[in-house]
Amino acid sequence: MSEVRAEDVEYIYGGEPGQVVPPEGIGEEFGERWEVKCFRLVGSLFWQVTRCTPTTLAQRDAGLRDRYWAPGAPGRVRAWLLEQERLGAEFERRL
Repeated sequence: MSEVRAEDVEYIYGGEPGQVVPPEGIGEEFGERWEVKCFRLVGSLFWQVTRCTPTTLAQRDAGLRDRYWAPGAPGRVRAWLLEQERLGAEFERRL
């Protein structure tokens, strides 16, 4: 994973230790359905993404998840969120 420099991120003052504004607009893009938090820890990004409305057992069986907590580049997190949206739309079509 590439190094993330302090000057490449915007820290959230008054937020949690190391918390930064989620890069590449991910917070704005997915913020209605997900609580998106991003942290700069030891030179890399760590994400805590939690679904605002928890999934049901049937949704979980279909591959939907309530959270993503892992290090990763913004593109990786966006891809995971887009896949969750695709799975959610597929689940809704089957109802």
